[in-house]
Amino acid sequence: MVNWIHDFSNTYHSRVGRYPVIYTTTDWWTTCTGNDSGFGTTNPLWIARWASTPGTLPAGWSYYTSGSTESLVVPFLEAWTISTATWPI
Repeated sequence: MVNWIHDFSNTYHSRVGRYPVIYTTTDWWTTCTGNDSGFGTTNPLWIARWASTPGTLPAGWSYYTSGSTESLVVPFLEAWTISTATWPI
């Protein structure tokens, strides 16, 4: 999974000039990537959590871009699906 996310992220970056936002829960990230910390310096984090605080963030991120309680329209890499509807490609 980590290799796939890296490949997608790098391909997106090469075409658009910025890295995609990663939209995930900490639980999914920990379970499915082994809590990989390799994306925090390049990919903004949109934490999927319906609470007043973000809770523990996935490894590699010390802050998050947005949360599920906020409205934000950006190209993103969602943990379980990929949306291309807003891609400027």
